[in-house]
Amino acid sequence: MRFAVNWTVPDSTDATYCKAVQDAVIGYIKNGCPNDEFEGFRILERIHFPLKGGMQIVEAQSAAHVYKFTAPWTKNFGIVVEVLPSLSDNELVATEEALAASS
Repeated sequence: MRFAVNWTVPDSTDATYCKAVQDAVIGYIKNGCPNDEFEGFRILERIHFPLKGGMQIVEAQSAAHVYKFTAPWTKNFGIVVEVLPSLSDNELVATEEALAASS
């Protein structure tokens, strides 16, 4: 299953806090993004909104797998996360065609 994971820095006016988050993100990336893939979870795409947040598109077996990835960020930095179930183009077309055929 795919999920869009939007994350936001909750207090972008606190320069010290923002630097700590930015340093953690940069460190994570420079360290090879060690938690980007584990059994039942894989990041497909990541984009950044510097000092504001970002988004990842992930494949995960369940929301629990997404939580395993996001928990260190929410617990250690208070990052706000919104997780949205999502479909690829092919999944959307196949689902719509199956729904139309069954009605």
